[in-house]
Amino acid sequence: MNRDPLPPQPQACNHEAHRVKIHEWESIAQFISAAAKPDGLHVIDTGRDTHLDILTSGDPYRPASKPTLVIFNGAVTKRDERVPPFLSGRGIAHDTGWPFVAISDPSIGLSKDTSIAWYAGNSQVNLQREIFRLIRPLSRVQKNLWLVGGSAGGFAALVFGHMLGSAASVFVWNAQTDVLEYSAGYVKNYVKNSFPEIAGRMNEYDWKKYARNKFRRHNYIYSIQEAFLPHQRPRRILYLQNHNDWHVISHCVPYLNSFNYKRLGDGLYAQDENHVIWFPEIGNGHPAPHKDAILTILKSVSAPQWSLLDSVEIMEATGVFPVNQRSPLTRPRAIHHWGKRISDRIRIEESGRKITVTLKDLPLHYGGVSVGFASYVEGSRIDRQLYNSGLYEYTVPIKDHKKIIVRILVQDGFGNPLKSETIEVSSYSELNSVDGA
Repeated sequence: MNRDPLPPQPQACNHEAHRVKIHEWESIAQFISAAAKPDGLHVIDTGRDTHLDILTSGDPYRPASKPTLVIFNGAVTKRDERVPPFLSGRGIAHDTGWPFVAISDPSIGLSKDTSIAWYAGNSQVNLQREIFRLIRPLSRVQKNLWLVGGSAGGFAALVFGHMLGSAASVFVWNAQTDVLEYSAGYVKNYVKNSFPEIAGRMNEYDWKKYARNKFRRHNYIYSIQEAFLPHQRPRRILYLQNHNDWHVISHCVPYLNSFNYKRLGDGLYAQDENHVIWFPEIGNGHPAPHKDAILTILKSVSAPQWSLLDSVEIMEATGVFPVNQRSPLTRPRAIHHWGKRISDRIRIEESGRKITVTLKDLPLHYGGVSVGFASYVEGSRIDRQLYNSGLYEYTVPIKDHKKIIVRILVQDGFGNPLKSETIEVSSYSELNSVDGA
């Protein structure tokens, strides 16, 4: 006899660990309608044995002359050692002195295997709807409301920013814009624990189809590009994307294209002067900006006398990120439309076991150009070097008495193909004797 899977059992929370006064509410409606919402940790019942935790400080539900922050957290590190609720941004709010609301993602608390959940919801509660109900009153009383987050928290900030429209502004860094395009292992863990009724489908080759259908059936937003039109946008957006993060191609470029951002210069794209995507050199890969940089950016972008374009130009000039890391010519861009002018500059050379790609008369990594290598024996892939490795060199693996086929693919910083080539390498029993190995 088939039985429906049991609903997820949330991990017990340790509210006392946050060392603030705890307030309990029977429902979102009760919280919203309350005349007074004292600062502290609010535990709000959302039904079906679930609850939502939010931390408030500075009386954010009353009109303020200062900017007000709503902060969403990203992935939780050392998840198996930590207990919910998970709340970020208290230090940033303290250092700015601004009112703030920090929201914990209850789906992360469903299992110690879940470290990231994008505030996208679960089978128990339409979390996006409930959070929207919580922050909409903020947008009505605060004239300078900012939704803030990085990575998965950036996804949430963008979702709710687009939902609120001109009533809120958004600052994000290295955001995901489509949950299903994140690292498969993390997404599958989230889906298995949040939607146990399709957990068995997550091991199938078309697992994304089942996850996508589940999101759509619940009316949950999993892709910002799919959910919103270009005119459905926050008052202001500063989307900060580290120049060599794999998120550039998988998340930022689809968003940039869908919302019609245009290139204004090296690493700078905009819809207009207050909707800006910036590709600075934050670090290597997927790092969050240093806290001091976040504070500087927040104070700059929330100042009403400056447009976001003005703010970004000032921050570039004053070095909010280390000047010695800056390399504007290598910031990602689309150059595939150059055609032969770029493909003819790409040189692929083979020397023994080493294959090297160079760009003639252009700086290394110009425009974020990256190279992928893959080796095959008898049609089966035996090795690969991904685009985001940052390397233009590849050492072919040893496979005695076998012909190795190496495929080289070169793409620009937005993921557009520039050149491809296939090289057949001799068996290494022969090559090694020639090389004297």
